[in-house]
Amino acid sequence: MNDRKEGFVLIFAMLFILVIFVIAVSYLGIASNEVQLSRRSADNVQAYYAAEAGVARMLILLKEDTSLRNTNGTINLAAGDSATFNVVVTLLGTTPPAFRITSTGTYNGIVKIINFSIRGRPASFFAMFNNTDDRGNTHVYHITGDTITGPYHVNDRMNIAGSPQFLGPVSSTAATINYYNGGPPRDNPLFAVSLNLGAPAIAFPTVANTVTPLRALAQGGGLYLEGNSGVTLRQNGTMDVVNGARNRANGQPNDFAENMLIPANGVLFVNNGDLNISGIMNGQLTAATNRNINIVGDTFYNNDPVTDPASTDILGLIAERDISVARSAPFNVNIDACILALGSFGAEVWNSQLRGTLNIYGSIAQDVRGIIGQFNNSGRVSGYTKNYIYDQRLNSSMPPFFPMLRDIIGWSYIKVSWNES
Repeated sequence: MNDRKEGFVLIFAMLFILVIFVIAVSYLGIASNEVQLSRRSADNVQAYYAAEAGVARMLILLKEDTSLRNTNGTINLAAGDSATFNVVVTLLGTTPPAFRITSTGTYNGIVKIINFSIRGRPASFFAMFNNTDDRGNTHVYHITGDTITGPYHVNDRMNIAGSPQFLGPVSSTAATINYYNGGPPRDNPLFAVSLNLGAPAIAFPTVANTVTPLRALAQGGGLYLEGNSGVTLRQNGTMDVVNGARNRANGQPNDFAENMLIPANGVLFVNNGDLNISGIMNGQLTAATNRNINIVGDTFYNNDPVTDPASTDILGLIAERDISVARSAPFNVNIDACILALGSFGAEVWNSQLRGTLNIYGSIAQDVRGIIGQFNNSGRVSGYTKNYIYDQRLNSSMPPFFPMLRDIIGWSYIKVSWNES
């Protein structure tokens, strides 16, 4: 009987040891798998870091130079430990320049791929972009009644009086806002989307990357004019051009209006003269001068992009000096255009006549913010009320050969998409 009990105990002990052994082996297997999974997860992370490093490297190269190039390299992860990346860049478009960056990171046989699409940021990117909001010791204010719809940036401190409305993202390099009445509640601006104070500066365009290349383009396939000129845009896709030097050379009176097609490459340049312009834009044109542009009347798009988003009509106005709404413009003036003044954008009647509303559909960029009107504690006393609306098409297009913006490193780009695998 005792032998049977001892045998049963022995069998039970052996079974118990076997179960413990099986459990131990299972735990060891699990632990080994966990180690492998952990190692594989770490390898995935390292491969991803390598792919990210490739994207960062290509962004620096594209900021320094917009020409296409591929690159590869190695990143050091720890002492004696490294991963590799290989980057291919593909041109997606030219107006503005757009690229897809495909970066492949490899580590311990693990491969991670990042696809990153970017688009250049042209000078028409903002509804309003001011390099400075001050004219010497004079502050130029946004006041009650003014509305700006679309992105806004200033490399300076904003000046605000009353309750203007900003219906898009706003950024300023300054840490504070200069309020005319000391701030709320008497100054109560509406920032409907966002306000980013202390934002990075954006380099303002220069003569070298705006006027100089446009002059060459006009001479090599566009329309190049010497001296003061007038352009009236026609609904049929032509324009009436008045240019004294050209008329005299052709035996015409100085005020003769020559009807012609929009230049083949979309560039018109007036050298050593002011340009007066108005009319209906049917097509695509960038009109530039190394002096001033006067907008002498309404300037509309033939196919209104507000009602027809497929409209391809677009007008760029670029002046090395100032762009002004002329005294001859109507009480309520409408301007469809992308405006870039390396001086200022303003109105000739800012201090002499009380007008209606200045409606701009497009974009404004200016070095020194120009004056549109005057005001006192009772409200506006001269000039125009501002109603600036951003042309949403400018998120992905721009006028012919419009200049690109730069940041502190180089060419400025915005993120379009990012995916990884």
